[in-house]
Amino acid sequence: MLTQRVQGDIIPILRFLTQSTEPRAASKQIIVTFESSLPDLTMDFTPVLIRELMVNLLRKCLEFSSPSQTIEVQVDQLFPSHLTISIAVKGIGRIDLTPYRKWLSIENAEISFTLDEQSRTNFIVDFPIVNQASYWDTQQITEFIQRT
Repeated sequence: MLTQRVQGDIIPILRFLTQSTEPRAASKQIIVTFESSLPDLTMDFTPVLIRELMVNLLRKCLEFSSPSQTIEVQVDQLFPSHLTISIAVKGIGRIDLTPYRKWLSIENAEISFTLDEQSRTNFIVDFPIVNQASYWDTQQITEFIQRT
């Protein structure tokens, strides 16, 4: 996996990656939603890692979801120096998070999950917000993700 860190607006990248799963979700009659409390957020991240994380987690959620269910992706800045991505799905149960933890260690990020009172599994990824890498615009990042 390429580990090139860049600085850029991560919100449209997360939205793009979430929307990239919509055709597969639609074929299973599953709805995938994306919500962000942030219009934009410039931070350092590894584009290929973000792609692998989002695509694989969403793929697992789709695999274990039944028709008419909804997978909800929510992005927030809960603390001034942390970005939180939450992926909620009803009834998925446990997924081995070990590979994700290895990938996320590159970003000094953490992943966990909770089960809520509505029998939903919430995967929570917490990233530190750092601004030190070279800046790339959203188009450069998206093209890089699509090429690799």
